[in-house]
Amino acid sequence: MQIINRSLVQQYAADHQRSATALHAWCQLVSSYDWPSVDALQAAFPGSTAHEDLVAFDIRGSSLFIVATVDLDQARIWVRDIQNHSDFRTESWKGLASKPGSSETSYDQLVADVPLRPIRDEGSQTAAASQIAQLLQYRDRSPDQQDYLDVLSLLLGDYEARAVEIPAVSAAEIVRTLVQEHRLSQVEIIPLLGGKEKAMAILKGTRPLDVKQAVRCARYFHLPIETFMDPDDLVLELPRPSPRRR
Repeated sequence: MQIINRSLVQQYAADHQRSATALHAWCQLVSSYDWPSVDALQAAFPGSTAHEDLVAFDIRGSSLFIVATVDLDQARIWVRDIQNHSDFRTESWKGLASKPGSSETSYDQLVADVPLRPIRDEGSQTAAASQIAQLLQYRDRSPDQQDYLDVLSLLLGDYEARAVEIPAVSAAEIVRTLVQEHRLSQVEIIPLLGGKEKAMAILKGTRPLDVKQAVRCARYFHLPIETFMDPDDLVLELPRPSPRRR
């Protein structure tokens, strides 16, 4: 999935350091998925709440919710807002859902307001994000408006990939995030991570995953194995040689 408006996530993480790792882990996980349906998305994030074209992701361990417009056909997510638990409970986030009807702004006017050209600075980034938010208000966009939205989203995504750095999260942190998200019990975690001692060490952050653990996690969570591999820390466990017979 391509995440658009990642700058909002990074800015929030910079302003709320205690939640930074959880927000970065969410970005890393979402980028690894390719969901065929909303049901599949909610299976991956059981704490999420769907409302029309919106999905609110419960960021476990942070008391935050990321509200996003989701287009599974385009494999794209637009981050719309980040709310704390008290704001989320008011359900004001549902007002971000697209409404019936279409914008009266013509394609020529859209291009005049925000030209479809490479984005190179924060001012152009802000203008593009604002234009996208305006178009996402309407459900029945014309073909020209949809084409404009698609291209502008690609341009903004390209700029953010270059200019907005989301720090990488360790594979062990990804596992801890998924364990929280899926509320896995010790009975489920221990065989997944190869034993109680190894599982506790990984969850405490004192041990990286080995190859076998990475493979089991990839199969269990239906994610690419690379999600659970840290090139610098990956532990390769070689089989012990059999004792020589005399």
